[in-house]
This record gives sequence, structure tokens and C-alpha cells, in this order.
Amino acid sequence: MSGSSRWSVLSGTALLTGMALIAVKSLAILITGDQPPLLFEISPFFFGLGVLLLARALDLTGSRKRVVPALGLISLLAGAMAAMTEVTGEVSGPAIATAALAAIVGAVVSGWHPGGDRRKRALMQVGLVVVPAMFLGGILSEINERLLEIGLLAYAAAWGLAGLRLVRWSQPAGSDSGRASSPAQEASAANRFNRRAGSRPPPDE
Repeated sequence: MSGSSRWSVLSGTALLTGMALIAVKSLAILITGDQPPLLFEISPFFFGLGVLLLARALDLTGSRKRVVPALGLISLLAGAMAAMTEVTGEVSGPAIATAALAAIVGAVVSGWHPGGDRRKRALMQVGLVVVPAMFLGGILSEINERLLEIGLLAYAAAWGLAGLRLVRWSQPAGSDSGRASSPAQEASAANRFNRRAGSRPPPDE
């Protein structure tokens, strides 16, 4: 496993952890009406951690190599503050909002690449999903307040897809036939083809 693949696994695992925390919290509210403590407040920490690692996981270059980790660090620290303020009984809303916004912007910036691979497209979808998901939750909450969680589940699912793409990208090529080849694999295949083509005798006249 290459260095970027290891970072991809770590980043994807962090995003999947954040997704799972929100999913458990939202499903608990939908089923019982009660919110489990701390799950929602801790989730931004893991989204921030995942975004913090994206520069290494995606081999980002230029300004994105600096901007994305900075946004991830902001999200991670704000997420940690949200958890601490919740434990102490203070208002955690501003910290959660800051952490979520920084993580979403970091995901979009890291994935902003025309024709990017499936990981980058999934990260872009986080930014595309968040507004419709919150809008849907707001409409449904007018019917029943619990239904607000459906919007949060859609938001969590977008993060989960990005995390899954990052984790699966690190697997050997034969373990996921539906996954696109990495640039290194494509270059290796092209080199092998060129060597074979160059070794063939010219056709008879």
C-alpha cells in the first residue's frame, strides 16, 4: 500500500466515523424521540480530521495543499470545542456550525477538479447535498419535528459515500472491479503496452 493510499484509508475512516455518529443519533430520534448525548457534537471532530488528511490522501498540490488542511484543522478544533462545551452544559451550536462549514468547504475545495476521480466527485457531492438536505429536513419538520433528522441522514450519507470512496480506493485493483484505475496504474499499463508494441516485427509488405 502506497503512502497516499494509507492516508486515504485514514481520511475515509474518519469520515465514515462521523457519518456513523450522525446516523445513530438521527435514527435514535426518529425511532424513540430521544437524542443520545454527545454523538452529534462529536461528529464534526471526525469530519475535520478526515478533511485534514485529504491533502495527503489526494496528493493535492498548489494552494489547495495548504488551504484544505487549514480548513480541516479549523473544523477539528471547533468540533473538539463543541464536544467540550456540550459536556460542560454550555451552548455548542456556534462551534458545531463553524466545524461543519469548514469541513464542507474543505471537502469541496479538495474535490474541485474537472474530470476528477470518484473520490473527488464524492467530496464535491458533500457540498451539493448539504443545502437540499437541510431544506428537505426543514420542510418535513413542519409535519413532525422528528423528520428533521431525514435531512441530517442525507447529509451524513454524502459524507459516508466520500469516506467509502477513500477507503475503497486503497484496495488492490482486483478487489474492486468497478473502481477506476489510479493514475499510476494507468501509466504502468500504458508503458507495458508501448513495450509490447515496440517489440512486434513490422507487418509483411
